[in-house]
Amino acid sequence: MAWACSFLLYAYFQALYCCVLLQRLCASFRLLLLSTYASLSQPSILLLMSIYASLC
Repeated sequence: MAWACSFLLYAYFQALYCCVLLQRLCASFRLLLLSTYASLSQPSILLLMSIYASLC
């Protein structure tokens, strides 16, 4: 019984870690899209985005 509980706990944390990883991937992808769009329209926004990205 104890091993089943620990396995469930392990699976839960794995799923949580995967979710956080996915969120970060999505955020960096969105930042990439934004910076690409910004570089096409204004270089100053790109600079701000790169500063923001380095802070995160």
